Amino acid sequence: EIREAFDAERTSTGKNELILSIGVPAGKEHIDKGFDISTITEYVDFMNVLSYDYHTPYESETHHHSPLSKRPNFSRWDRRNKLNIEWTIDYYLELGAVPEKLIVGIPIYGRTYTLLDPKDNKLEAPTNGPGKEGPSTKEKGYMAYFEICQKSLMDE
Repeated sequence: EIREAFDAERTSTGKNELILSIGVPAGKEHIDKGFDISTITEYVDFMNVLSYDYHTPYESETHHHSPLSKRPNFSRWDRRNKLNIEWTIDYYLELGAVPEKLIVGIPIYGRTYTLLDPKDNKLEAPTNGPGKEGPSTKEKGYMAYFEICQKSLMDE
């Protein structure tokens, strides 16, 4: 109905075409519960894939919150193989999304953790919850891009 209304307005007013887009989730369970992708892709101009927060600082180990692809050390049956942008985009294509309509969201923020051992700071290092809040955002486990840049400059 919205697509038809947008098209009718353009026709009746002679104005530029209105763009219809939708934000869609990255996780399989959320996609499957609420999105008929083959129908949606017919009517929208763009599908903005919210491809971030695959992991949060409330997990028991560190992870990249927006990984491009799966980690090579996961077994074939590990559910974490689906927690990455590559899997999400492939799944949308499998469901009938038009490739030219998919836009991958890129997070411009970071997730922080409290490490159990500060010397163990690699991926999958054990954690004890979110890291300290950023000075501006004031949210534990989260730092905006500018806060990360400021912190890096202060550490030099």
